Amino acid sequence: LPHHPELPNNSLSIAPNEPRLLNKLAYPLRNAKGCYLLGNYLATIALCGYVVEMVATLLLEFALPSESSKNFDRLRQSQRVARLRRLGWLAKEDARRFMLVSETRNRYLHLWSEDHDQVQTDAARAFDVAVSLVVFGLGLSVRDSKLTLRPELIEYLRRRGAFRRSDPEQTA
Repeated sequence: LPHHPELPNNSLSIAPNEPRLLNKLAYPLRNAKGCYLLGNYLATIALCGYVVEMVATLLLEFALPSESSKNFDRLRQSQRVARLRRLGWLAKEDARRFMLVSETRNRYLHLWSEDHDQVQTDAARAFDVAVSLVVFGLGLSVRDSKLTLRPELIEYLRRRGAFRRSDPEQTA
């Protein structure tokens, strides 16, 4: 295999055990990392683009739980991001990160004129940003040795039957 610089040290080491979250976020990121390590940078970029689209859709589902996510699926990524901005769910910098991955994906996968001399660097950056957006979207953090999640994620997990309060100290 050709030499590969390490991917940024920004990994998703934990994810809620819920099939849709695993299938739409965690597993594609794991596959993106594997593609990168095998030198398949276009696949890394494509998978990262997919993941950030899923994060935006999940955030819309959090913001507008009464709307069907099928409505969000039909939107372009730029429309999802703009809607999240209008709803107050994304700061300008967050929106920029979403669009960075989307624009990188579109450049490499839709433009004949795009050279591939920076594809490895762009794949590493897309992976780093995609991981950071998954962490942001899920609200993952560790405080005082306790995992915390975005409250809307906890409600989402409850609705899907994947979260049950079992510890009186557990916070919602």
